[in-house]
Formats: sequence, structure tokens, C-alpha cells
Amino acid sequence: MNEINSTSRLVDYSSDEESSDENAITTLIPMRNNSSFTDIVSNHNDTQKSDFLPLPLEIKQMYKNTEDEEAVEDSSKHGGKIRSFPHERGVWATYVYIEYNPESAFYEMIENLRQTASSHNIEMQVPEDFHISLTRTLKLRHHWIVPFIDSLKAKLCHFYQFKIIFQTLEVYENEEKTRTFLGLKVHTGYDQLLKILRKVDSCVEEFKLPIFYKNPSFHLSCTSCIGARGDEIEKIMADLNIIFQSFIESHPECGRLWVEKVCCKSGNKLFTVNLKV
Repeated sequence: MNEINSTSRLVDYSSDEESSDENAITTLIPMRNNSSFTDIVSNHNDTQKSDFLPLPLEIKQMYKNTEDEEAVEDSSKHGGKIRSFPHERGVWATYVYIEYNPESAFYEMIENLRQTASSHNIEMQVPEDFHISLTRTLKLRHHWIVPFIDSLKAKLCHFYQFKIIFQTLEVYENEEKTRTFLGLKVHTGYDQLLKILRKVDSCVEEFKLPIFYKNPSFHLSCTSCIGARGDEIEKIMADLNIIFQSFIESHPECGRLWVEKVCCKSGNKLFTVNLKV
């Protein structure tokens, strides 16, 4: 994670959950010369008489939708998020992370942060899940998934469970400057995370993919907004930190995370590596 100035930092976030799903990979049929399956059947019927039954409409429509549909990104369907890389058939968006399952009180803290930001015309959104990233969003080909997970398990299986403590609230921006995040910065547990990261980086390098940031700022993103608005948010950080510190004092358990496993999500598949007790 690289610092982009004294107050804001770069983070890498995929803005879509997956690059392709399992069904798309197993059912898409590539056609040559820009001729669709239904075109071929239609031409055949026009030039030759046959005793074959007509092709059912459902089948024609299935192939038509598959072949004619273009991968057009509609950011309105994802809260204004956009992909960090173009959709590619057979390539799955993949990332490695530490999961965080919040208590209900955690959402109360987030709501207070959102209301404060909203009073300054900054509309923050709540993520679907909470985690600490250990990789950028990787473009992993389908046949790489199993060997990648095997490598990850081999390198991480010797690590023991450990504790993380969040102590400060920080502002982060993604590399594309399309989104700004409020994140709970990791203090206790940083060194252990760094050791795990180096092993994860070595797995990533095996597949010639970009590793994580040289000097990472491990954090748990709790809310975000569209655009590069780090400078605006920094002006109200004193108020936001008061909310955060007050919350941690009254709910100290929410500022701690016992790390039992490392997770990897590739497309719609979830893998876990359990750490030693």
C-alpha cells in the first residue's frame, strides 16, 4: 500500500465481485467467422430440405443471448463502482484477504460516520462484506485456480492464529481515483500480516501477476464514496475519529479480530486456509 500524500493512501479494490462465473465458463460456445449458431441453422434450412424437426425457439434464443450479449459495464447496478479491468472470458477476478464478521454495534458506528459525512455533502456507502486485503484484484485464468490455491495452502499452513487490533481511522483512495474509503487501520498484528503477505506475494509471483504494495497500510474498509474525495474527507476527520474512538471505547471487542484463516475468492468460488492453533 503506497502513501499518495501525508493524509491519503492508495488501495486496490476490484469494483465488481467476479470476472466470470462457473456456468459461463462451461457453457459458452465460441463461434467463428461471426456466424451465430442460429444463422447456421437458418442458412441450412434455406438451402436444403430436410426431415429434421424445427429447432425449438428456446434453443435458438439461448444461443442468441449468449453470442449477441456484449459485456457492457453498468455502474448504476453496483453503486457507482466500475471494473478495475475489462471483462475477459475465462478470467476470474481473484483476491486474498482476512475476513471480518462485525457485531451489530459495528453497523451503528458506520451509520454515525455516514450521517456525519452526509452533513458535509459526502454520501458514503456500506460494503457488502468487510475484510483486510492481502492482494490486489488479480486476473486469474480458470485453469490456474487449483494450482494457485494449492500453492497458497502450502505456504500458509505453518502460520499460527493471531490477534489484530484497530486503533485509528484513515482515508484511502483506489489507484483509479474512482473511489475513496474510510478504513480502520491495523496496528497490533501488522508484523504477522506482513509475514503472511510475503508468502502470498510469492504465490502471486509464480503466476506472473502483480504483487501487493511494497509498504502496505493494512486496513478494514468500513464505508466508501464515489470519486477521489480524500481531501474533502480529511477536513472532517477529526469529527469522524471522535465517533470511531468513542465506539471503540464502548465496544472494544469490535476493534479486535482473531485471525483463524486466510480466505481467497475467485469468481464465485471461496477457498480458505486454516491457520494453526
